[in-house]
Amino acid sequence: MPKKKSAPRPTPTRYTDVDQLTLVSLRRRPSQQRGSQRVVDVLDAFERLLQRKRCEQITMDDLSRTAGIQIGSLYHFFPDMTSVILTVLERALADEAAAFEAQPGDEKLDFVAYLAAIERRMTLVWRRHGSLIGVFFAYQRHPLIWKITRQQRARTAALVGAKLRQLMPGLTPGRAQELGQMIGVVMAVLIDNLEFLPEAERRRLRTETRLLLGRHVAAEGVPVESAAETAAHTGRQSVVRRTSRAARS
Repeated sequence: MPKKKSAPRPTPTRYTDVDQLTLVSLRRRPSQQRGSQRVVDVLDAFERLLQRKRCEQITMDDLSRTAGIQIGSLYHFFPDMTSVILTVLERALADEAAAFEAQPGDEKLDFVAYLAAIERRMTLVWRRHGSLIGVFFAYQRHPLIWKITRQQRARTAALVGAKLRQLMPGLTPGRAQELGQMIGVVMAVLIDNLEFLPEAERRRLRTETRLLLGRHVAAEGVPVESAAETAAHTGRQSVVRRTSRAARS
C-alpha cells in the first residue's frame, strides 16, 4: 500500500533581515552592519518587554536598557516609540509572508499537504511574534501598516497562485492570483485566531479550513489530494457510513 505523502518538516523560522525592510519609519536607515544590528536589538528588546508590560507602559529608556545600547544610539535611528512599533510590525508581517515562500519539497506536495505546511510555518512565525498580536490589531489601520499588509498579501497571493498553477497548468494566471489572494487571507485570519482557542477547537478549525479551501479550489479543477490520499479518505468515509448504519440498526 503506498504511503501517504506528508509535508516536510518546516525549517526553523528566522527573522527577516532588516535590510530587506522598508524602514520608512526610522529617522535614518542604517548604513553599516553595526547599525543594522542595533536596530535588530531594539526590535527584539521591544518584543521581550511586551511579554511583561503593556505596549503603552514601555518607554524609550526601557528599550535602551533592555537592548543594551545607549539612549543616544536608540534615538539615532528611532525618533519615538511609534517608530519602534511600526518597524517591529513590519518585520513580523515580512516574516509571515516569508512562510509562503517555496521550500525544498513543496513541489511534491498536493494541495492539502501544502496548506498544512504553510499553516505550520505561519504558526512558528507567530509563536515567535506572539506578543505582537494585540499590537497589530491596534495598529492595523495605521496607513503604513495598512500599506505593508496589502503589499505582503499581494506577495503571498502570487506565491500561492504559482503553487496552484503547478498543480493545474491550465489555470489562468489571473484566476490563480485571485485564488491565491483568498487562500492567503484565510490562512492569515486562521493563524491570528488559533492562539485564542483551546487545543480541541484549534484542531477542528484547522481541519475545517483545509476542507473548505480544498472544496473551493477543487471546483476550479485543481487536484486537491494525491490518488493515495483520496483512496484513504474514501475508505475512511466508507467505514464511517458502515458504522453509522450499524448503530442505527
